[in-house]
Amino acid sequence: MKKKFFTKERIIALIKYLITGIVISALCLIFRNPFTASDLKEALRYSSDITLIPAVLEYGMVALSFSAHQGTFDGLSYSVKYIVAKFIPLPKLDEEVSGTYADYKEIRKEKRKPIQVEGLIVATIFLLIAIGFYIAYYQV
Repeated sequence: MKKKFFTKERIIALIKYLITGIVISALCLIFRNPFTASDLKEALRYSSDITLIPAVLEYGMVALSFSAHQGTFDGLSYSVKYIVAKFIPLPKLDEEVSGTYADYKEIRKEKRKPIQVEGLIVATIFLLIAIGFYIAYYQV
């Protein structure tokens, strides 16, 4: 049986990334309000900035998520947990770092969730909107 691409979990992740992009756009809108621009060209430039910034930040979040999924931060995570476990005795933490780094890496590999491509979808939408404003900026 073929799996559906848009499952409930993916739709929820898509909505989370979309809300994040909208919040970042709203923060940019506070600082660069296109409605107070003196002419249309300046308003289009502000609008391009307002949609480009969330796109770049979301691409960055997806890149960090992808690198974390590949195990890039496992060594750092293990070393910090190991040091904290030596000074603060927490049973769960002691259990995680009781073995070797190779054991920890295997446990982390089993716990990993699949890569979320929803962030790429939302970031690309914001980028396409920014490109549209950018093209309109040079057409005016």
